Amino acid sequence: MPGKNRPVLLIIAVLLLVTIGLQAYSNQQLFIQPAANETILHVQSNLSELLSLDGYEKVNASIPSPGIIVVSTECLKIPMTTDLYQSESIQNGIDGITTARPNSHDIFAGTVKNFGIEVLFVKVYEMRDQMYFSKIIMRKDGSYLSMEARPSDATAIAVRMNAPVYFKKSLLVSGERVC
Repeated sequence: MPGKNRPVLLIIAVLLLVTIGLQAYSNQQLFIQPAANETILHVQSNLSELLSLDGYEKVNASIPSPGIIVVSTECLKIPMTTDLYQSESIQNGIDGITTARPNSHDIFAGTVKNFGIEVLFVKVYEMRDQMYFSKIIMRKDGSYLSMEARPSDATAIAVRMNAPVYFKKSLLVSGERVC
């Protein structure tokens, strides 16, 4: 393995460990665009599809009360329930608060920042069995990583990294009209 690929592999290994710690009980699917002729994890076969935001709309996240996340567009809002830890973590991220003992979202955000990884955006792409599914899309030196994450975890990380969150438009139709 060429020496220049070792930092990328180290970053991937760290991200894998942090992701496993964040969601040990969920089914993780990781994709990366490998360097020349190198297979790392599972190759994302269609990079343009991964990066495309066609059919998605940018949303804002807010925490109106503990355990409730509201994602909103200009004219729609969707309330979602989560646990108190998640909603507090998202609010802390929005407010730029890091507690004396950083939580897993702070640690993940710090790790990717320290390795020069950019969180491009979060895509909430599906609802199945009354649960939303999302991906965190990241980039490092032309390599891309797509990690499955619960929308609450993905949002908590996105607000810390100043990354936008996008919802699939077909999922927004269930939202409440506010204009």
